[in-house]
Amino acid sequence: MRFSSIDFAQLAPPSAVDPLDYETIYAERRAVFLEIWDAARAIDPTLPSFDAIGLESDPVAMLLQESAYRELILRQLVNDRTLSVLLPYAQGGGIDLLGANFGVARAEAEDDTRFRRRVQLAPEALASAGTEGGYIFHALTAAPSVLDAKPESTRPGRVRVTIMGAGESRLPTEADTLAVRSRLAQPDVKPLTDMVSVAPPQIVPLVVSATVMVPAGPDLAVVRARVDAALAEYLTSRNRLGALIARSGIVGALHQPGVVTVDLTSPAADLVLAANEAWRLDGVNVTYGVAS
Repeated sequence: MRFSSIDFAQLAPPSAVDPLDYETIYAERRAVFLEIWDAARAIDPTLPSFDAIGLESDPVAMLLQESAYRELILRQLVNDRTLSVLLPYAQGGGIDLLGANFGVARAEAEDDTRFRRRVQLAPEALASAGTEGGYIFHALTAAPSVLDAKPESTRPGRVRVTIMGAGESRLPTEADTLAVRSRLAQPDVKPLTDMVSVAPPQIVPLVVSATVMVPAGPDLAVVRARVDAALAEYLTSRNRLGALIARSGIVGALHQPGVVTVDLTSPAADLVLAANEAWRLDGVNVTYGVAS
């Protein structure tokens, strides 16, 4: 199995995670209380009815609200602890513990997203770098500032590993290239029959140009902030070698609440990159107008 092919974002939460709904919990507790109270009144008819339980000021309603809220917090705690031992959802130290199962330690200043990916790739690298995921794992482990790596078999027995730097240029440093090349040349990493080379990516420039129309009412600064944040989030999610930058993805990012229309002029077509290509953002030109 290629562990690297599993997209964590497409996985649904496990059934062990309880849905959280305060109103449902409160209604269940209220129903149980009334059932118990009615049973008590059947034994002792002098007990009063609780017609006022629907009022917020009723002491019983207050106690039920407090207990329902505490149950909600408890369920959230159980959910969090359940998810903390699952790689797609673990955070911080939880990922470190999962990485320890494969002998993988977090690099200095390595964020959760990058480290989670290396832990996911680790099983493919247990024997050697013979699989695609194995090569990626060893490249990312050798140079913590490398953002992505992609191996290709250029011809039988020849493997080219393209590595992408984390900087705006997308080009790796000489030190990163040497570190990856050295690790992939180790006898316990490189398959005996492979001749491995390490190369920087081919750079494909990307310019985003669009006209965004908004109504006269909304605060333009608020809309602009939403658009900028959503566009940055989308482009960051495509920060990989061989990525697809879809026009529909860019339009979706630009079409935030308060936006009437989006006219995207650049890129003119989807940007479909080869495995050894990386995109570089050369400009964002978003013009705002008032819709009539």
